[in-house]
Amino acid sequence: MGSRPEDSVVNIEQRTWDHSNLFLVGCGNMVTLGTSNPSAYSGIWWQHPSSGRQGWLLHGTNGPSGKSNLTFISENGTQVGPVTAELSNFSGGITSDTTGAVYVGLSDLDEAFLPTTENNKILKFTADQIDTAILAIINTSPAPIARASAITLLKADASGSLAIDASGRLWIGGFEIPHIQLWNPTTNH
Repeated sequence: MGSRPEDSVVNIEQRTWDHSNLFLVGCGNMVTLGTSNPSAYSGIWWQHPSSGRQGWLLHGTNGPSGKSNLTFISENGTQVGPVTAELSNFSGGITSDTTGAVYVGLSDLDEAFLPTTENNKILKFTADQIDTAILAIINTSPAPIARASAITLLKADASGSLAIDASGRLWIGGFEIPHIQLWNPTTNH
């Protein structure tokens, strides 16, 4: 995030310099020290296309050991629970497409704050996987989705901010890179 396109990817509104209608919203855009996590959470409003279940999905340090997972919060805030098991050490970006599939970026650093092999991987959970996990939360018997059940789409250049456009292309940004990465599912790059 910055005040000039020469040294930043987004402006203070988190609007990209190159695409006036593209916002990269997430904790990866915030100016911070390189050794600190600027925010523990990023989130989206989610709705399943056929069941109609809806609520907030938070990607943050909600896991049992303080690691990042997806957590559901109902519209009225009375139903809360883990949608996934722990995914990575820190929170990354999250977005959803028109089918209700959810994409998350893994921010995974070791104890010395060095990237692991999982760092910057982008995972995809289907709408039905998410919906089944949310239904289990609503029925007071949470059944978090295992990390291994997700589809690993790619190892990106960053993981802090994710956005998906109407064509299904994934836009990726974050503090690690001075550019926006574009991933196209039809060409797989």
